[in-house]
Amino acid sequence: DLSTKFEGFQSTIKALLKTDPFYSMTPGRTASVNTTADQTVLTATADSSAIVGSYAINILQLARGETARSDKQSYSDQNLNLNGSFVIGGAESRNVTNVTLDDAITNIGTSSTFIDGQTELGSNNYYVETRQDEDGQWQFRIVDENGQAMNIRNNTSTTDSVTSNWQDIPVGETYDTGRGLTVTFGADTNLYTAKYRTDGAASPSYEAQGATINITEQDSLEDIADLINSADYAEGNEISATIVDKQLIIKTTNTGETKSLDAKDINGGTVLQSLGLVTATGDYKNYDANTDSARNAHFTVNGLDVIRSNNSNITDVITGVNLELEPDSEGLSATVKVAADSTDPFGAVDAFVKKFNEITKYISQKIATVKNEDETYTRGGLADDVTFRLFNTDMYATLNGKYENDGEYNYLYELGLEFNDSNQLEITDSTLLKNSLKNNYDDVESFFEKLMGTLNGKISTFTGSTGYVETAIDTAENQQKFYEDRKSTMQERLELRRTQLTNQYLQMQMEIEALTLTQQSLYAGMINLSS
Repeated sequence: DLSTKFEGFQSTIKALLKTDPFYSMTPGRTASVNTTADQTVLTATADSSAIVGSYAINILQLARGETARSDKQSYSDQNLNLNGSFVIGGAESRNVTNVTLDDAITNIGTSSTFIDGQTELGSNNYYVETRQDEDGQWQFRIVDENGQAMNIRNNTSTTDSVTSNWQDIPVGETYDTGRGLTVTFGADTNLYTAKYRTDGAASPSYEAQGATINITEQDSLEDIADLINSADYAEGNEISATIVDKQLIIKTTNTGETKSLDAKDINGGTVLQSLGLVTATGDYKNYDANTDSARNAHFTVNGLDVIRSNNSNITDVITGVNLELEPDSEGLSATVKVAADSTDPFGAVDAFVKKFNEITKYISQKIATVKNEDETYTRGGLADDVTFRLFNTDMYATLNGKYENDGEYNYLYELGLEFNDSNQLEITDSTLLKNSLKNNYDDVESFFEKLMGTLNGKISTFTGSTGYVETAIDTAENQQKFYEDRKSTMQERLELRRTQLTNQYLQMQMEIEALTLTQQSLYAGMINLSS
């Protein structure tokens, strides 16, 4: 029990010790949104990496996908008597265009080999970034036009796994991503140079293969919508279909100006044309470029123009902040304020206080000798251990001490922590502690670094495989084993003695029985003689 409590106590000490890997006193961040409008313009959440400040956001336009609609049909649930095929959500066959190469990448192509459980890479502009690590090994990864690293086949794994991390270049070989794209690397690494998306990395415009939808005469408008919704698409090329007033409406699930429907009749079929979705030239028939075309989100942050393909999960505009633009926020403004949050540091201090009180109370109980009602005494399990009898006194003295540091705090009570009449540590002024953490965090951190460094040094003599507690446990276990061995030996001796005595008593019993028989025989003989 004592070992567990010491380990728990030390973990709360390390949480307040900046030089320890388990340091958890890092101040958090909160993000609040202020608007002049009645409706919500956006929501924002911040992590600990966010920079405290104010960010004025003006939403000029929201991102959207591409939409197209058919002519109005007579029925939505009856046969359309159409027969043919069309492809949607990509090209009839995957392909690469606008390919740029360099000495490290000599060719970029396509493949029909896919890793189980992985979809095809979506239509996008991709970049093969290269670099040399600190050991001189050339590495690569593939990113999209926004710099997002893609999950591709792990070239060093024996199983079909994927990774978005940098991996070693298979020099002079053709590498298959397992997601539709292939890259051939040059054989001469002396010609390699580090290239990134923004400074000339090799790049293809990749067009993924769409889903082929086969329509028969028995299919209705509802059947066609179901076939579109249940089809498999490349990542980011997903299409959804709905029916409104007997019109088939198709739309890209993802937003951004690069997200197009890519729907066309194939193999001589005219299904889309017959529905009025496309014209004879392949253009969308009922289509308004002002409302139906795909586009990016456009907004400003502190006056700077920002373009993104999505309205949600925008994490790369304000460092450490995730933005979610509301669907009706176009033309509106808001201010995001990022502030320091002392909740986590306060919790770390509070956890330390609780563990300190727990271990000192436990030891106080175990070193005590208590008088019972029958005038006898009960001694605690640690009553004979002088080390633990002095432990609490040392702890109180340590926490009440003065610690010189680079900040303005030298004593624990200056942060609102003091001992009560029962020698229990308390946060007597939580407001003082929270304000200190919020307004003078560096000074608080400097003080705890000194105090907890001292405290950790003292506790370390009790913890670990060579600490006093573990040594005491080993000693107790050795003593227990010694007494158990003695008990076992004595038990064996007793058993042997019992066997000896049993045999002795049996022998005596047999002798007594033999004498009894002799006596009976003599008695019978005497009777015969007297007769």
